[in-house]
Amino acid sequence: MENLHSDLKKQLTNAIGNHKLSHAIILNGKSGYGTLALAHWVAKGLLCSPEDKKCTHKVDTLQHADYHFSYPFPKMKKNSISDDFGKEWKTFFTSQPFGTLIDWMDFLEAEKKQLFISVDESINIISKLNLRSYEGGKKIMLIWLAEHMNVSTANKLLKLIEEPPAQTHFILVTENADKMLPTILSRCQLVQVPRLSDEAVADILIKTYEVDEKKAHFIAHKSHGDVRLALQNLNHDTQDFEILLIDWVRNAFKAKKDASVLLQISDWSLELANYSREKQKQFIQFCIEVFRQALLENYAAGELVYQPLSLNNFKWANFSKFVHSENISLIIEELNQAALQIERNGNSKIIFLDLGIHLIRFIHKKESHEIT
Repeated sequence: MENLHSDLKKQLTNAIGNHKLSHAIILNGKSGYGTLALAHWVAKGLLCSPEDKKCTHKVDTLQHADYHFSYPFPKMKKNSISDDFGKEWKTFFTSQPFGTLIDWMDFLEAEKKQLFISVDESINIISKLNLRSYEGGKKIMLIWLAEHMNVSTANKLLKLIEEPPAQTHFILVTENADKMLPTILSRCQLVQVPRLSDEAVADILIKTYEVDEKKAHFIAHKSHGDVRLALQNLNHDTQDFEILLIDWVRNAFKAKKDASVLLQISDWSLELANYSREKQKQFIQFCIEVFRQALLENYAAGELVYQPLSLNNFKWANFSKFVHSENISLIIEELNQAALQIERNGNSKIIFLDLGIHLIRFIHKKESHEIT
């Protein structure tokens, strides 16, 4: 994984070498793009010279005394801090470098708890960074999913981020930097982390997860540069998802003439609500991909379609005609919002009922044809 984001790493290496890297940076992008691994690489570049193997070993094994971490965690007791989960974090960090907040929740067996970065954690961060460097050099604070700080936490850290002790660096990793407090954003250098190439994703699947080469390229192609999504596609069968989506589509077209079909949409949402949050998000990602494929089919790019719905005599070509340039962005945005609400521990019954109803409206939106 050292070869990921090689162009971005060249830019960051030059910034570090020329002392032009801000003392506080935000690496913003999906976890599946390798943002955590990139943050780790930056930390190593700041703490160690390339020839110092002892230092790089300490960093890579998370044993460097000046390499600190903060991350969302559940409140298990009064004044909980991230260090209470330090052992679990090290295992998660090394075993799931492309993991998301939901993966971290599952790892902690904390699915029914809310994870956040608390005010007590901000006090813990300030205390650590006000100490002298153990190794006599730089100090690093890597904050993973920093958008999960509450407002009070962010306000407490604001002065430290603006004026940190000498040789102290903040590396904030986010999936949604726009959710950060504007005053924090304005004091950090924002680095957008792009999606990975299909070739890079396939290479990871082949070399790290020992996936057959042909299968790896097929999965990479439909994972949009996201290794975490690729691993989901690798590890689950989509037949149940296909049946559920087909059920929704058929009810959506009945609903225009028969309002009582909404009761079946309600039953549909209850079935999805019984899934784990992880499986719910997988279903949403499956739907996003199917709608994108339908758009390709509609605009005569059928040769690019690799995931048409076909179970239960489903008429893929007929369905695809209803997915077009004027509703695809609305559909994708609605699905993404549902995934975000699930990740934030929202009520899944309500989320899927709203999703099912809103998508009915969008699928019936007509495409206008301008006369030129």
